[in-house]
Amino acid sequence: MSTHSLSPELALLTAICLSEKKPVVPQAPVDWDKLVRLARRNGVLALVADRFGASFPEGSASVAGEVTRDSVLQAMHNLMAMKKMLDVYRGLCGAGLRVFPMKGPLWGWMYYGNTGLRSFGDLDFFIDENDLRQGIGILRDHGFFLDGYRSFLLEKNRLTRAYVRTDYQLAFAPYESARNVQLIELQWRNTYPRFGNFYSYAELMDRPACYQVSGHTVRVPRPEYQLLMLTVHHGLVEQWGRIKYLSDLVLFLRKEAAALDWDFVWAESSAKGLDRVLLAGLYLVSAFTGDLPVRMPYAFEEIADYPFEAAYRSWEEEASRGLTKSGKILRYNLRHRKGLANRWALLKGHLLYLTEWRLLWHKARWYSRKRDGARPD
Repeated sequence: MSTHSLSPELALLTAICLSEKKPVVPQAPVDWDKLVRLARRNGVLALVADRFGASFPEGSASVAGEVTRDSVLQAMHNLMAMKKMLDVYRGLCGAGLRVFPMKGPLWGWMYYGNTGLRSFGDLDFFIDENDLRQGIGILRDHGFFLDGYRSFLLEKNRLTRAYVRTDYQLAFAPYESARNVQLIELQWRNTYPRFGNFYSYAELMDRPACYQVSGHTVRVPRPEYQLLMLTVHHGLVEQWGRIKYLSDLVLFLRKEAAALDWDFVWAESSAKGLDRVLLAGLYLVSAFTGDLPVRMPYAFEEIADYPFEAAYRSWEEEASRGLTKSGKILRYNLRHRKGLANRWALLKGHLLYLTEWRLLWHKARWYSRKRDGARPD
């Protein structure tokens, strides 16, 4: 388990984004254009601008203006998105819906100390499944409508029930008046149920935390559940495949680790088979920051066979074609979810998904017609 395979540009980028110390620019020449490309791919360009401020290193003049300009544009986008998030959240809560915002600008505000520093494209909300239909109507009032794929699948009640049973989110595209946000996503699960039923709204909002954000009270899951949600998405689904995901974990731990109920976290991660996934994230934190403010019941030797090189390659290179994203998630889960019961549940969930023949036929029909440039009837 080493980081020796990182290019000089990627090694410098991780130091810029993850270490609290001032990054030391290596003596060897740095390809600053490559570093900026890597920063964009990994969603951390604003962190580069923030760490260097007005004092970019010698030799980086060709990219300094670009980095500064784009980070200012991201900050403006994030501020508008935060306003939209609070408006939509207030509308959903005002109708009595059980919902909370997640990730996006909120994590920038909570953990980065600056909404503008965390990159994101969508606004994500977690909603109680029973409130989903009403939530669709409220989002329409706020200028967002179901994207074409979901709109097609949800036209028929039978398909709606199958979709909600087998999926975890609905995506909503904005009208022209809301173009400062690309999408809003309503989630009622942490991921596809065939990968595991993790947490319901009621579980996540057991003893919620409350924050005052721009004069609005925002209720979200307590930090222990924030870490578990982060592990599911960043680790289990995305496989720590961008520096941004590791940055989220590093900054979360700096703020929350000392007061966290680690006995609860490890008990939950063990019950859900997430131990190796969380341990891999913590190893990366230790490797790239030199610090780990965490009480662990395991040693890193337990994940000596973890494919860290694959994570480093995904930071450095465009993903190669091959398995679909769902196929990659399944393969990763089978390798790294602990417990035979969890692995059997994975296989059983996928087999049951294949019995949803009506839904699968309509999905295939949609994609077939889309490739042909026509919307399904």
